[in-house]
Amino acid sequence: MDKISFSEEQKAIFDFAEHGILNMIVQAVAGAGKTTTLIECANRIKPDKRVMLLAHNRSTRDTLLEKIGDKKNVKVYTIHGLAYRMFVEHFGFNPNVDDDKYRNYINKNMDVLASDEYFSLQRNAKMMYKSNVFDLINKARHNLKKSKRELKRLAEKKYGMILLADECAFVSKILDWGFNTTDVVDFQDLLWYPSQYGYFTKKYASDIIMLDEAQDASIAQQDVISRCFKRETRMFSFGDRDQCQPAGTKVLLTNYEEKNIEDIEIGDRVMTYNESETGYSYYKKLPKNNKGFMVVGKSERFVDKTFKIYTENGLCSEYSDNHICYAKFDSKNCEGKYVVYLMRNELGMWRIGKSKMFKNEKEGFGAKIRMKYEDCNEVWILCVLDSNKDAMMTESFISSKFGIPQIVFNPNRSGIKCKFSKDDVLRYYEYYENYLGDITDRAIKCLSYFNRNINYPFSFKGDRQKYVRDHMFKIRACNLMPSVMSVNYFDEKNYSERSKSNKIYKFYKCAYSVISNIEVLNEKKKVYSIEVEKRHNYVADKILTHNCINTWCGSDVSSFEHLKDKDLFRRDSKEFPLTTNYRCGTKIIEYAKRYTNNNIRAREGAPEGEIRYETHVGDIKNGDMVLCRNISPFGVL
Repeated sequence: MDKISFSEEQKAIFDFAEHGILNMIVQAVAGAGKTTTLIECANRIKPDKRVMLLAHNRSTRDTLLEKIGDKKNVKVYTIHGLAYRMFVEHFGFNPNVDDDKYRNYINKNMDVLASDEYFSLQRNAKMMYKSNVFDLINKARHNLKKSKRELKRLAEKKYGMILLADECAFVSKILDWGFNTTDVVDFQDLLWYPSQYGYFTKKYASDIIMLDEAQDASIAQQDVISRCFKRETRMFSFGDRDQCQPAGTKVLLTNYEEKNIEDIEIGDRVMTYNESETGYSYYKKLPKNNKGFMVVGKSERFVDKTFKIYTENGLCSEYSDNHICYAKFDSKNCEGKYVVYLMRNELGMWRIGKSKMFKNEKEGFGAKIRMKYEDCNEVWILCVLDSNKDAMMTESFISSKFGIPQIVFNPNRSGIKCKFSKDDVLRYYEYYENYLGDITDRAIKCLSYFNRNINYPFSFKGDRQKYVRDHMFKIRACNLMPSVMSVNYFDEKNYSERSKSNKIYKFYKCAYSVISNIEVLNEKKKVYSIEVEKRHNYVADKILTHNCINTWCGSDVSSFEHLKDKDLFRRDSKEFPLTTNYRCGTKIIEYAKRYTNNNIRAREGAPEGEIRYETHVGDIKNGDMVLCRNISPFGVL
């Protein structure tokens, strides 16, 4: 493998990691080598120092484990995995983990636990009351709140929840039960208990703590991390502030007016999608200041890559690569289609494969089923083909171009007739890597070629989403597929008036339009993130999109600011940017500065590249860069 040439920004980070005394916050744009930088920081720490790398999910943890190798002074955990170990260290036993702990207890004992205020509510209001209760139980633990006063302020001020009765008193009582019931826990309990019981860890206390994807850390997760600190502990936080949309994106308000996302203010009320009713609800008569759902957070940053989608009915919208969108497979357009995918298992083995999108109307997505049969952790969809023949040829081409095997991981369960055993496959991969080197680097190049991101697989082990025809699911923008996927859009003419609890509202039915084209824009621009209370979605450019900030998993909109908390993390922090472009040659970057932000720079040691003028299409070769008009990408042909 070629020796890595690091940028000046990375070198400054490495120098501070080795010789600094403060905490460090690294704000990295997509494609700036964040994971590589984190790993190199860990490699440069003295071997007598205890280093702990923390990730938010198993997939990222496995990637870090693979890259860090067998360094004895470095431990890698998910934050929940660390919290579980801390629980065992404190209580002295392994708890039963039941993610339905609170729901089961409430449903079983509601008649005993509820007050007269609950029983006086109408049937529909009772359902909303219970929904508020379950939502507030999670929000309270994410934010480390417990008293009735704290809960009321949290619900109404931070999240804009519409409380019907005594939900806060009820939740406070349930949290007391949850606090005392430690033999059974859910995943959020593991993060909540350290603050409630006041325990710290000696066993997992570290000299250096590195947090990946720091923007996704909830207040409870930050508290868990702080309890691993010793007197001289330093913390390195790596992240990408938010998933975002660019200036000019039109956000639909509840008064049917549209407002540019850059002009959105906290307190604005936006049109949202009701997943339980599968449509958009707009109340005409509600208590004052409760019309629609409120924007409760906003931030901005720069990105160097966005995805612009166009639909068959003429809509278009633009997203950062990690933005969460809503989409579904179009049943008609998926008929007879095949996909070529890249797959990775828990051993870090990679392979290229193909499968039919859907075998029949009842079965799920073919690559997802294949992933299950082969005991895989992650799968990325590279492209969609019209026939099995085209898929076979493309599979072979990609395998040859990037040097990635096609051999199945688990022949016994793959459904493919072959004489290989699982041990034969392991020996094959060992032989393959001994002669050709680590496959991971080639896999990353393959994903980049198809504009996929290694941090955001299409699906992963434990993914509970249903990838079936005509069923809407959440998906990262970089994984959207033209022609075979449709997006949910707001049709102002497609509504009916309904009445609920003496309140009249308009209900807008779902409408879908097929994605006709996706344009990848490799240009630096400012983008904006917003957080919408409760439903965590909104309508942008008439298309339904997910909340820009990941509060659905408890992350904190002000994570980066909280990571600077000197009282919590023992010392001041210094911030570092990662803005170096690793994709283009120096001449191309210099030319691009005429049309883009001057802060863009090429990596140290990057080739010059070549810019040719008055060139005919027939003269263009593979790998050439073509300068397009200033709102189009610098594309590699």
